[in-house]
Amino acid sequence: MLAGATPNAIAASSQSACLDDFAHWSPKNANAALQKSPNALRAPKLADLKAYGVSAFGNTAPGLLAKSPNFKDEGTFRLKSRMKHQAGDLPKSIDPSVYSHLIVKFEDDAIASVANGSPNFTLRENTHKSVAAENARAKQFGQSRAVFARFPEFALPSVPEAQSEWSQAMRFCATLNSGDDHADLASYYSFPLTKESAARALDFAKALKKLPEVEVVYLQQRPVSPATVNIDVYSPSCPWCGLHFEPAPAGTNQRYAWGIEGGKGDGMKYIDLENSWNYAHEDMPTFPRLTPQPSWSVINPSSPGGEGEHGTAVVSVISAPHNGYGINGGAPHASVRPMNWFELEVDGRRSDLMVTKVLSNLSVGDVLLIEGAPSEDPLGICPRIGDDQANYPASVNPVWFDTFKQLSGLGIIVVETAGNKGLDLDAPCFTGRFNRAIRDSGSILTSGSNENASANPVNLCPFVPLLPNFWYGLNYGSRVDATGWGSCVVAANGRIGAASANQSYGTSFSGTSSAEPIVTSAILSLQGIQKARNGKVFNPFQIRWLIKNFGTPSARADRHIGTQPDLKKAIEWMDGDSDGDTTKNGTELSLQTTLIDNFFLKIFGRQASWADKFLWHGEVERMRLYGADPREVYRAISKDFFNAPEYLARNRTNNQFIEDLYQTYFQRVADSGGLIGWRGQLALGFPRDTIIQGFMYSAEFDNFMNQHLTPNYHRAD
Repeated sequence: MLAGATPNAIAASSQSACLDDFAHWSPKNANAALQKSPNALRAPKLADLKAYGVSAFGNTAPGLLAKSPNFKDEGTFRLKSRMKHQAGDLPKSIDPSVYSHLIVKFEDDAIASVANGSPNFTLRENTHKSVAAENARAKQFGQSRAVFARFPEFALPSVPEAQSEWSQAMRFCATLNSGDDHADLASYYSFPLTKESAARALDFAKALKKLPEVEVVYLQQRPVSPATVNIDVYSPSCPWCGLHFEPAPAGTNQRYAWGIEGGKGDGMKYIDLENSWNYAHEDMPTFPRLTPQPSWSVINPSSPGGEGEHGTAVVSVISAPHNGYGINGGAPHASVRPMNWFELEVDGRRSDLMVTKVLSNLSVGDVLLIEGAPSEDPLGICPRIGDDQANYPASVNPVWFDTFKQLSGLGIIVVETAGNKGLDLDAPCFTGRFNRAIRDSGSILTSGSNENASANPVNLCPFVPLLPNFWYGLNYGSRVDATGWGSCVVAANGRIGAASANQSYGTSFSGTSSAEPIVTSAILSLQGIQKARNGKVFNPFQIRWLIKNFGTPSARADRHIGTQPDLKKAIEWMDGDSDGDTTKNGTELSLQTTLIDNFFLKIFGRQASWADKFLWHGEVERMRLYGADPREVYRAISKDFFNAPEYLARNRTNNQFIEDLYQTYFQRVADSGGLIGWRGQLALGFPRDTIIQGFMYSAEFDNFMNQHLTPNYHRAD
């Protein structure tokens, strides 16, 4: 146990170091252990968490108060309060064919315990000092108990102590890793909807909305995957397969990565989260069974795409073996764990169990691929669309946003669809939900394009009209990170019951459904290479930065759909040594390669937390959207850092100050002539800001920035 551990003590590795540091609890067997006997294992106790510097956590006080060298109330960084979820009006009636669950989220850390199906709430801070406040609180308790007494069919389940403490540990470690405030996932409860329960559920929801301890109440749809087009192409004749993996700008240069150790996703894993798969298709990899094996087995015909074709297509783009027939997957050496949306709903009530299930199948740096999305805005703020397609990103749903954010904080790479409806995610009805400056789940939000597919000389997709540059059906916005081919992707089809289903391929796999596995293939390849070289993998922030900054930008400036990965460009940068210190960029990216990392390390003497990176890179991105030169933004940030209370508190002498300037701007120690010259100017009374200006606008710092800000660091309109 590392007392006073900082966020940077949590290295990106094959295990979650923070969770593993509770040696008596293994996240790899947590899910199975909880199912067998929730109280059997010794889970992390509050005393364990205090060893990391936590003064109050979980039910002991409202919110998460973390104290360590990088998280001090009076010091260098405060946790930014998360944006609370707000819903629109509930519908006048509930159609269970449209909505699958009623979701309620109580305020973070509000529930102290559950007794007889009703929650007991914690006393809020300082209420014990006032008799009147205590009486008011008792009245509120009575209000909540009255609600649950009126609706006994919606009783809350009791929570085993071990399970509750494991939830605390996951939330704590996500906060420690990322520096971000994380929602209390144990405060979410879901209630399945049926024709018989719908009317009562609506009345229950209206009553819950009046309780002060309830943050949000809304109706949830089960995420759907769009249908896959079957063109009846049979192996082994497939001369146009895999063109999306060809060299840039048309493709992602995936083939280039295949020739490099680890470049086929070696040692990596991913979960394909959707509806169903055809395990018997000739181009499917060997599927490890889930832990535990789900009851739905191979397919679930009752859900959209339940015939198996959508999941088969997705997995084939990533994992189809290089076996001389059919197609070649982008990362065939990565292991796939198929996971069905139904499987995540087996336990039903608490979303923190979803995180446990994912962690029991993935390690830090692995990928959770979200191949599904809601057809309507679950909060009821954006206008109703009225179809059953994957129209919105999954994170428009509060429980999924908070789940993705916690998983990202625990080191899992979440690849999420932007949605397939041509929606502007910056539109007012989204109320900042896709504004990274307001909130950020950490996921890699992915759209798609057909501009590269249509530029290919092979007429591979005569069945889908190719529009110039941008496919109108995909969502866009400043939050979108990455893109891939959104049409004309050849994939295994495998519709259950179709003729030759186990040898069938489609030539028009499209939308974000095809773009996501292309982007995921690139991520798994880069992670495999990094792991083979360094024994470490990139964290979610680092891989997102790498994907966004080393690729082919979209030709459309009016609809931002992200960057298509270019693995050759990314790997060449990883192999380079921008600062000339003999350590490759790819190795340094795990530590402190980017300019923001460099500023934190050289100016403040510490590594930046993930939250620091999100905050300051977000500021650079925001200013760039206004047309600012990012070099000027970085200059301004560096000057602000040298004048920040954290730096001033270090009480650096003039010699130390000059050395800090050389290390920050030139990445080297001060030469004797320079040290004497700058020290002389300070002795003559020149203010330190003037000296900083001399370094900020030097040719040497310009060269350093040019190495980090690639030619593809373009304005994203």
